[in-house]
Amino acid sequence: MNKKRKKRFYPNLVKAVVEAMVLIFEEGQQSDRVVRSVLQQNKKWGSRDRRFVSSSIYDMVRWYRLLYEVVGHPPKGIADWWKLFAVLQIWQGEELPPWQEFEELDKEWIKEQLGTVQTNPAVRTAFPDWLSQKIRDAYGKSGDTLLSQLNVPAPLVIRVNTLKTTKISLQKAFEKEGIITEALDGDALLIPERKKLTHLSVFRQGWFEIQDYSSQLVAPRLGVQPGMTVIDACAGAGGKTLHIAALMQNSGRIIAMDVSRRKLEELQKRASRAGVTIIETHLIHPEEDFSEFIEAADRLLLDVPCSGTGTIRRSPDIKWKLKEEHLSKHILEQQSILDNYPTMLKPTGAMLYATCSILPEENTLQIDRFIAKNPSFSLSMERQILPDGIGDGFFLGLLRKN
Repeated sequence: MNKKRKKRFYPNLVKAVVEAMVLIFEEGQQSDRVVRSVLQQNKKWGSRDRRFVSSSIYDMVRWYRLLYEVVGHPPKGIADWWKLFAVLQIWQGEELPPWQEFEELDKEWIKEQLGTVQTNPAVRTAFPDWLSQKIRDAYGKSGDTLLSQLNVPAPLVIRVNTLKTTKISLQKAFEKEGIITEALDGDALLIPERKKLTHLSVFRQGWFEIQDYSSQLVAPRLGVQPGMTVIDACAGAGGKTLHIAALMQNSGRIIAMDVSRRKLEELQKRASRAGVTIIETHLIHPEEDFSEFIEAADRLLLDVPCSGTGTIRRSPDIKWKLKEEHLSKHILEQQSILDNYPTMLKPTGAMLYATCSILPEENTLQIDRFIAKNPSFSLSMERQILPDGIGDGFFLGLLRKN
């Protein structure tokens, strides 16, 4: 059996990691944006250095609670972040370099503490108590397994843009770049070894979009056809909107709505790259009544704002930044959308409610509430996807008018 290759530590790289922790936890910045910024500021780093920095940042965010429980308290300054970095490396079986920052650490004591603190399941899986309990209450005996699965880094998956190419053609183009892919169902390709893809000519030409596998299951459930009118009422930057356009063969009308002008502008850029011409963007204004869209849509997608608990694998800082009061606000916003947006649907239409959450109060309970208030609708499909395979956690509920 091959022995695990030991890490080589460099002061400038570790310093970048601990400084990133300050930005994420003390200044409230998003981890993915911090990683991008750090890598952009250090373009001379080689691929191995870049992987070390990005993976170390995400590991420290992912295992934050486990690490600070060993030390005995949440970090209160840069010196504490160096200690947490050391705890992570010891836990991962690495040998620390003889640096000043690590001189006073009792490594054997740290190893003992790592065993002691993990008797608490919330600490062992590195979740806040309230969120750990909520997931375990919802999923019973499988709750602990689900919490552990949320700590497994998400794989890289892309969606082939069938308006411009085929899955086979794109795979061949990747092979020429030395990138191996695995074909999944639908239009999805798995990239087993994480690579930077956005610099490739096939990306600039719009041959693919980076999109999680579970996210790619949403648009096909709408059952769209060329020539339809589709409203994507919470479109964001438009990953699912573009998928809908491809399924419609770029024929018909898609109205992409969102409260963020910046996200809609990004959607327009992505649509141009993808060769999509049937998308119209609509900036939602406060208190808008949507009178101009009443009974306009053959299909309505409500990919509503949510806790994002199904995406913790790729955005681990959700665990620490999501609070119970935030969840309550999401639930009220979801109910408001379900109360006001279905008027856009034609009498013969279908509406898909979707979240990237694994919490019942954002999913099945919202559907139950909506049907109780709107008996003219019936549920024709419901699916809770768990992040136990390739894709993120997602919920899908397809509703039709009776």
